[in-house]
Amino acid sequence: MRRLGIVILIVLGFVLETKVRVLDIGPSLTVMLVYYVGLRHGHIKGLGFGIIVGALSDAVAGSFLGPGLLGKATVGYMAQYLRKGLFIWTPVLGVIGLAAFTAIDGLVSYICTSLFFETPSTFGRALAVVFWQAAANAAFGMFITPGEDEADAES
Repeated sequence: MRRLGIVILIVLGFVLETKVRVLDIGPSLTVMLVYYVGLRHGHIKGLGFGIIVGALSDAVAGSFLGPGLLGKATVGYMAQYLRKGLFIWTPVLGVIGLAAFTAIDGLVSYICTSLFFETPSTFGRALAVVFWQAAANAAFGMFITPGEDEADAES
């Protein structure tokens, strides 16, 4: 049942990304899902989930596997560093983290697409899209919190 819920969330994320538009720019909702899994469940599950969502993203876009997969896998893997890093968790850190990882995903995807395929748009337009998506996702960062560590749960 839990896996069905995850599949529904992924599909809903892809559908809403195509339907919701502000200034002809859609949000990056699937990055939020990958960030959540990476933050709550660690490097390996975050990386695996990022690979799955990124591969689906590339397949839906009709492109060769790569740019979306690499961007989402990077987010899923690195999100754990916010939890185990030098910082004490606060909602502000969640906002900054989700905005930063949304920007990382967009920039990695743009750079990979530009290097290996054809440049999809100008760099200025790509930055505008990436930073708008980061700002839109940032508001949700305060609601995504890390789970308890196993050591914290035992004590």
